Amino acid sequence: MSDDLVTIAVLPDAAQANLARNRLAEIGIAAFLQGEEASTSAAPFTGAFEGVKVQVAGKDAADARAFLERKPWQDASGEETAFAAPETIEALHRAALEDEEPPLSEREQDALRAFMAAVWGMILWPLQIWAFLLLGSVLFSSERLEGLPRRRAKWAACINLPFIALGIFFVVTLFTGPFFSRTDIDLRDLPHPEVLAGSWEGEVADEHGKTIIRLELRKDGKLRWTESGGEETIAGGLWAYTDHRLYFRLDRFEKMNPIWQGWQGKVGAYEMERFTDLEMVLRGGDGKFALRRK
Repeated sequence: MSDDLVTIAVLPDAAQANLARNRLAEIGIAAFLQGEEASTSAAPFTGAFEGVKVQVAGKDAADARAFLERKPWQDASGEETAFAAPETIEALHRAALEDEEPPLSEREQDALRAFMAAVWGMILWPLQIWAFLLLGSVLFSSERLEGLPRRRAKWAACINLPFIALGIFFVVTLFTGPFFSRTDIDLRDLPHPEVLAGSWEGEVADEHGKTIIRLELRKDGKLRWTESGGEETIAGGLWAYTDHRLYFRLDRFEKMNPIWQGWQGKVGAYEMERFTDLEMVLRGGDGKFALRRK
């Protein structure tokens, strides 16, 4: 019936609700408050408090709602206050929820972790491995990646990939040594130190057994290479020494061990790990071995 109470506004505390009731009384509309006691208890801190309802008789509802929505006013402290109907409060609540940022996806979290690992990895290199794995997870994931996490992933890749490439190069060099095969080096243009000239002999053991290696390094840069004990090799060519490496090129084979197949005319090198007048230790991809002067 027309005298039933109707809620025309829901306010966050009793002070504003009483202010609304007093303003309505000034224009001759009696208003009642529901939930005023709860606003002063612990309910607001527990999440159970839904606000103080301002209610009027059904016959006054339209005029009271129009009055409250039409006119902002000031309370006793001089601060401007406005009141909204329950529908307006609900609309504002939905808008606030829409404005909230969604939680980060697992892919976005990995992107942020990868960036931090890459940055700290500039000081502690092993962290670059962890950053690389995280970037792989980000790359192959189909989850959302937007905004700041996306930019962080790009920066992480720019920092991390050069470190990974450097690490791979270091590991390859460590395990294979400087032994290589090239054809674009002319050993006649490199130094041929007299201190290295002479006959050298040493023994190398591998899965095929023991092999005796004899090198004759001539002062004019010519080389005679002999291997015996297993498959025999007799070859001639050139040698040179620079940057702590002993370079050689086998141009002519009188006898050839199959392991030298494809090496004719190519330049190889061994790193000079140690040298004295009577001994030198060479290291390459197949390990290291010592040669003594004969």
